Amino acid sequence: MPTVRTGSQATAGAYAINQDQRAVEFMERVFQYDPPDSPMLTITTKRAQTMRARTTEPKHLEDDVLPEWDQANGTIASGVTALVVDNPTYHREGDILKVVQTGETVRVISVDTGTSTLGITRSWGATAAATITDNFWLLNMGTAEAEGDLAPPAKSTVTVTKSNYTQILRTTVHLTKTLDNIDLYGGPERNRQRRKEGARHARLWEQICLHGEKREDTTSGDTPIRSAGGIDEHIATNVLATSGVLTEGQFIDFIGDCMRYSVNGRKRKGLLASRELMATISSWGNHKLRTNSAASATYGIEVTTYISPFGTLDIINHPLLENGYAGYGYIVDWDGIWYRPARRTVLNTNIQQNGEDAFKDEWFTEATFSFALEKAFGKITGVTY
Repeated sequence: MPTVRTGSQATAGAYAINQDQRAVEFMERVFQYDPPDSPMLTITTKRAQTMRARTTEPKHLEDDVLPEWDQANGTIASGVTALVVDNPTYHREGDILKVVQTGETVRVISVDTGTSTLGITRSWGATAAATITDNFWLLNMGTAEAEGDLAPPAKSTVTVTKSNYTQILRTTVHLTKTLDNIDLYGGPERNRQRRKEGARHARLWEQICLHGEKREDTTSGDTPIRSAGGIDEHIATNVLATSGVLTEGQFIDFIGDCMRYSVNGRKRKGLLASRELMATISSWGNHKLRTNSAASATYGIEVTTYISPFGTLDIINHPLLENGYAGYGYIVDWDGIWYRPARRTVLNTNIQQNGEDAFKDEWFTEATFSFALEKAFGKITGVTY
């Protein structure tokens, strides 16, 4: 029997029509939170800093200059000729050392590496001998040799091996064939999920590049599991932990530390900055920040330039530096980063099991990163605004 009503029909309420009769309207687009954000990978790959990984542990060699700076280890009076130092292997007989705090120069006449003691001639130059205090800086200015003498013994540094492991990352799309077959607002769901998970796959590689830790585990099963290390693990020397407000003076001084070394001699580096760090830098004065239109056009990312007495920073806001990484920033030497794919990113389709009434696809990459000369990089933490 039909339902009979007296009065005006309405879209809802007591006199509502059958709700299934109403048309449903959706915009065709599904709006997605968190679009892809991978500025480090974007810049690295667009700078052609990509090199295939031919093994599961690509390596490179690094070398350093023979150190010229040392420090006194303990205090000696002006008349004492035995000087204990932190690093006796840095020195050889005949070397002239400058005691920076007093101005005195001394000449090394013997080296005892077992006791870290240098036998020295005091007041080699015109400056009188004075007390050398613990941790006073000593600058090695090379040898002063006797006329007609033999050449001094050679000193050299040993290269250091650096490496990283390749990591296999797989990001999966899985849905029933029924869902793939029906009409949906936003278009075919399989295609939409592929796009969504492809963006997530790139974002995960960005997180690995920033925060990954290298490891090879050969005990968990029949085949090994490897993870790649990131820039967090790479940086050890230049770390500025602020735990609060960052002043411009601190920032400029830190830039000087990071610009002391560079891979290709350039005094221009990048700064991946959290929102808190970006706001802090902006508060110091907009006249010190310049929009870098050329870099923005090249990389498709908003780039701002900061000019310091020690070099130039191209600053990029990194939206993934949030929550636990809020207040972080990374100074990076772009010439010292390589993306190392062993197997480049591909979309593998139809990998579902035989007989399964579903589709399964995956974004697949096996890759790692190489980082050179960690003293050319820097990390800032704990900035509040």
